[in-house]
Amino acid sequence: MAMLNMTRRFDVLSLTLTALSGAAWGGLVALGLEGLKGVVEQHVPGYPASGQIIYYFLMPVTAFLISFLSGVFCLKMPRVRWAGQLILLILLLGLLPFLFLYTGGV
Repeated sequence: MAMLNMTRRFDVLSLTLTALSGAAWGGLVALGLEGLKGVVEQHVPGYPASGQIIYYFLMPVTAFLISFLSGVFCLKMPRVRWAGQLILLILLLGLLPFLFLYTGGV
């Protein structure tokens, strides 16, 4: 019975980390897409630059997909669930430096 409680606790942790990471990075995907659409609508030559597309859209999409796949990994591979949880934790901790540069660093 103790093993069942421990497994359930790790399931809750995995699901919580996946939800938090997915919501945060998914929100950044939406914000980045809207920001890039705004830049395109201004018709400024050379913008959006490839660096802007990578940083404001492709990086959050990649993090969101890694978050989703790590959550699936946690649920499907209970013996090595800690690895998926570690990836999710790293993604959540990586939000702070990403947001620092996302907002211009000021």
